[in-house]
Amino acid sequence: MSAEASAAAATPTPAATTSPTHVPIDHTNHFNTSGKAVIEWEAPGVGSQCLVHPDPRNRHLTFEVCLEKDGPQCFSFFRLRVPVTHMHLHAIVLYIHIPPSHISSIEWTFDDDTVNSDVQSKLGNNLTRLRFHLKKPAQVIVPDQVPLTPKKPATGAIFKALESLATALSMTVYLEHTTLSKARLASISEVIQSGLCRSVSRYGDLHRLYQGMGGSILPLVANLNNPDSEVHVSAQAESPPSYYEIGPGPPMPPVALGPGKETDSEKRPCKRRRQCSGSSTQSDDASSSTHMPVALPNKAKGEAMASMGALDDDGFLPPWAHSVFAELAELRGVVTMQEKVIQGLQQKVMTLESQAKAQDDEHAVLQGRMDQTDVAIVELDATSTQQGESLAELEDGLASLQEDWDSLSGRRVPEMDQMREELRVEIMGRLKNAMEEP
Repeated sequence: MSAEASAAAATPTPAATTSPTHVPIDHTNHFNTSGKAVIEWEAPGVGSQCLVHPDPRNRHLTFEVCLEKDGPQCFSFFRLRVPVTHMHLHAIVLYIHIPPSHISSIEWTFDDDTVNSDVQSKLGNNLTRLRFHLKKPAQVIVPDQVPLTPKKPATGAIFKALESLATALSMTVYLEHTTLSKARLASISEVIQSGLCRSVSRYGDLHRLYQGMGGSILPLVANLNNPDSEVHVSAQAESPPSYYEIGPGPPMPPVALGPGKETDSEKRPCKRRRQCSGSSTQSDDASSSTHMPVALPNKAKGEAMASMGALDDDGFLPPWAHSVFAELAELRGVVTMQEKVIQGLQQKVMTLESQAKAQDDEHAVLQGRMDQTDVAIVELDATSTQQGESLAELEDGLASLQEDWDSLSGRRVPEMDQMREELRVEIMGRLKNAMEEP
């Protein structure tokens, strides 16, 4: 072995430094995305129906999907946003909620050849087809306590279509090909097929919609048999009454301290105490009151105690009764302290409820801003479309001017050449004449 090889073998190799591994977020199991959509469903007794254009027609339906999968816990939600024009609220958005508890299974395909031309004209040729098989119909959400008054016949037709959708157990959502990848579609189908997926609470809270005005399910008559609503009502019915709703309980039965017997006080009238006058007598009575039995405060208590044989011959309490009343006084003090503790807890509950209400109001304000942002985006899309059309018209006008200029240039070139030739001949002639003159 050479010296260089021996030195290399003797030299220890430095330990490899390991950098902390970066764990990327799995965007196939935790995402929230949306895109343009067209919805088709099978209504009982009506057949296939399709909603392509909202009102106004320059806007579009939006499909939103949220999936949050963290280990064994899984949450998801699906909803569609349908813009409509209302008589009183002007431009609003109606929601179609599809909670995971309503879904039996989901099928998805690409480039379905059976898609009609209206869907392709709205979304293009490359499509994603999501078919929902439902255990319970989807929930159509409208503004709460506001009558659905359409502004024009097209809006009324959309309202009727959504009423039909609220009874369908099979619906298909068409999306653009780039809205959901194959990995995300497979993840959605997997979590729904597991049957363990729960609803995302922030999407199911109807009180946050419409800038805090709240939403309700349409049609209400068709959702009277909704198990979710039944559970909600039964939960309210089974909840215990509040502290303030609890009235006084029934009177306690008298405690029998012993077999009832007739006392001497019932056989003969009670002796009257001697009335004394003078300060000395009063002081003697006051000093003796510390060890004398205490008289009952009223006639009712005296009769009750006499019936239990607790009074002596003069109608006064025996010594053992004083300890009973002392224990009762202590119990009253404990009850008073407990009532104060309960009142403090009630104040804390009221504070927490007010804080929760404030948070709900903030969420409602944010939801309203999101709705306004969506409306502004749609308006910008419409404006950009109009500007694009105007730009196309300007390009057509410029092309026409270019053609006119080319035509004019083609006619003027021979004339200009002739004028140049005549001018050159004239100049040459004058120069020649000038040179010939002496």
